[in-house]
Amino acid sequence: GAVRLAYPLTEIRETVGEVRKTLIEASALALFIAMLLAMVAANLIVRRLRRIMLFAEGLASGELSTRISDNSFDEIGQVAAALDKTARRLEDAFHALESSRNQFETPLNSVREPVIAISSDQKVLWSNGAFSHLVPQLRIRDSLIEMVRDPEVLEAVHASLAAHDARSAKARMLAPGRIFQ
Repeated sequence: GAVRLAYPLTEIRETVGEVRKTLIEASALALFIAMLLAMVAANLIVRRLRRIMLFAEGLASGELSTRISDNSFDEIGQVAAALDKTARRLEDAFHALESSRNQFETPLNSVREPVIAISSDQKVLWSNGAFSHLVPQLRIRDSLIEMVRDPEVLEAVHASLAAHDARSAKARMLAPGRIFQ
């Protein structure tokens, strides 16, 4: 003899349908929770990156005392720490440079003869009081040729820039009787 057991297919189909429905609902819920967590994580990352960007913009605009603190140890925290360390070094270097410039300017300002420092693109970097007195329209970072039109002065500047050394020249200003070296 043989025994045949049969299970109705409708019950199996209903059970498979319920399991499928439960799986779809659970997957949708898991997807929603994952998307919500991803949005929160992305928002936190964007906020941290925005702080770093504002910090970098502050540095670029010359605010060397600005600082950023990010106490996390992930890659973004490491970037923030490296940028903060760079800002500290820039500020220290700038203060050292400013101190050196002050030490350099003090004796040059006491010199009675006019002295001017020109960049390689012939922009005024610095001048002492005697030069500023002779050329009152003098502005730092402006082109020397816009303020001083005396050919002897400009020739001395060109020769100094070409030879990479200091030069002296006598020239007459447009104002009668004014001579400077």
